[in-house]
Amino acid sequence: MKKVLVSALVAVMVFGLAATAFAAPGDIAGPAFTDIAGHDAEGELTLLGAMGVYSGEYGLGGPVNPDDPITRAQFCKVVVETIGLGNLAESLSGMPPAFADEIPTWAWGYVNVAVFAEIISGYPDGTFGPDNPVTYAEAVTMLVRAISGHDAMVGDQLWPYNYIFYGVEQGFTGDVDVGLVNLPASRGDIARMLFATMQINKLDKDGNVIADSAVLSGLLFEGLFEDYDLAADPPTVTVDGVIHPLADPVYIVGASDYESLRSFNVRIVLNEDNEVIFIELLDKATVVTGVFANLADADGNGTADTIVLEDGTEVPFDEAAGVDVVLNTVNNKTQGDLQAGDELTLTLGADGKAVNCVAHRFKPVDYITDFTPSEYDEEGNETAAAMFDSASGLNDIAIPADCQVTGDVTDRDKLAVNDVIEVAFVNDDDTQAPYIIRVVRQVVEGVVTKVTETYPGPVTKVFIGDTAYILDDTYLTAPGKDDQVRYGLDFESELFVEIAYTQVTPYVQLVSWEDSTEGDTVTVDNRGVEVTYPTDDDDYSGYDFDGTDFGKLTIDEATNTVTNFQEYTFGAGGEWEVIALSDGSMTLENVTTGELKFVDDPDIVIYVLDDEGKYVYGGYEALSVGDVLEYDDTDGMIWIEAGP
Repeated sequence: MKKVLVSALVAVMVFGLAATAFAAPGDIAGPAFTDIAGHDAEGELTLLGAMGVYSGEYGLGGPVNPDDPITRAQFCKVVVETIGLGNLAESLSGMPPAFADEIPTWAWGYVNVAVFAEIISGYPDGTFGPDNPVTYAEAVTMLVRAISGHDAMVGDQLWPYNYIFYGVEQGFTGDVDVGLVNLPASRGDIARMLFATMQINKLDKDGNVIADSAVLSGLLFEGLFEDYDLAADPPTVTVDGVIHPLADPVYIVGASDYESLRSFNVRIVLNEDNEVIFIELLDKATVVTGVFANLADADGNGTADTIVLEDGTEVPFDEAAGVDVVLNTVNNKTQGDLQAGDELTLTLGADGKAVNCVAHRFKPVDYITDFTPSEYDEEGNETAAAMFDSASGLNDIAIPADCQVTGDVTDRDKLAVNDVIEVAFVNDDDTQAPYIIRVVRQVVEGVVTKVTETYPGPVTKVFIGDTAYILDDTYLTAPGKDDQVRYGLDFESELFVEIAYTQVTPYVQLVSWEDSTEGDTVTVDNRGVEVTYPTDDDDYSGYDFDGTDFGKLTIDEATNTVTNFQEYTFGAGGEWEVIALSDGSMTLENVTTGELKFVDDPDIVIYVLDDEGKYVYGGYEALSVGDVLEYDDTDGMIWIEAGP
């Protein structure tokens, strides 16, 4: 096994079902898979993900590749899980299937069950072909066989058309076009057919329907979403007058929150505890978005009946019923609670009038003056939330894990001093938690060539090189001509915050150090490129320059001088074996605990040992399955192989 060094921010994923360690009943799950938004099978794939039928290569929250073919081994897994025989598959997972070719060990139990249940069979030559793609003809045949009693009812026409005719007629295929019978079936189409199959009842030996014997019998309902109560214990939703408790968590397709479902037809699916695990919006709701300007009385009767947006759009509403408004996550608000500048998402009813409104009210544009990332214990439990102070006087603001961070930064722990932000607090109260933080991290720098003021205003324009920028004077004063400047831009691309010329960068390997009367220099290897920097007289004589010292530099960008080097040590985090690789990602398993990590940071730095036992930059392509790594004890930014 090669010795490997990896420098990275590591994305960690718990494999298997969705990670819900911090979820509570009624919490809305993130997307089941990252590549299904807007797909024809989005609803079915989400449901099957929530049920544990589909998992994707990296578990929920990763890709599922809905347009790719599905293999025979994978098909066995999803069919067996669909018909509720997953536990039986687990009990048979230690027995190799009786075929001449090699079948992946993860599929043994599923293949055994599918074969014993006569859902699938091998080829005449005694092989199974686990990696062969399943065609539409094969898929329909196996789905018909999967539901008890139906195989005996198939006609004696030539295969596969006997199964195709029967499967389409009985509803096994849903609305999937299976006419091109010999083409490989996509994972998305299989999901749609599985959902249809789960609604089909079994037949007795005489071909009679066994009532309420379908997989989803008593668990699938469609109706009007009337209300929800997240304060109840447990939280509930009301659909067609029936109150249903919510599971932990709930997957929603077609809407972002419960309020957006109100007054629309939905499909819900319950788990074995009769808790809602899945909600899909069936109506194609009309949604209008914009910035609130004012209310208007369009019919002139003295009562407001229209919401007017800043762009002039007028949205009517029933003046008697009003509009159900959720303002900064708080329910039971009305159109009368809206203020100019609020950002609205209006859902219209069938009559074109506003029914529901989700409104966000942000504090004025601000920037971060101090920031502390979240802290975690050895088990990965959060012990302290990320916190920030801002220029406007927001101090010690804790950022909860469920706060939505958007824009140039999407991870709360990657926020930084000088990031320009807009913050929305629960109930528009900065003593409560922020729930949305928008971030701009755009920097311009250079020499000021001209400064002008124009009226009315005045409006100050600063020319940096040949480019003119408007200066926002909330926190800035105009610079002078020939000044060397560095500014952060706001959401309107105006100069908003002055940024000093110090930057923490990068994660490097020490190569050499020269102590000279003309000035000390240090040479480092950064991603395979040797770079020499002047230093501010730091003494590097205590380091080993044999390629085994790694750490983090601090560089003053204005002078390109290294002001600090922080050396890293390794080992406290344990040893991790590379168990899977793909372009730009790898999967690691803790050698001692079995914990899994999925690493896909595009900025990852990888060093490998050459034939002389020295670390050289290699990249992902230099890794092999079986390499064993460990990470630095400081902040986990660098990984290195455990000792031989």
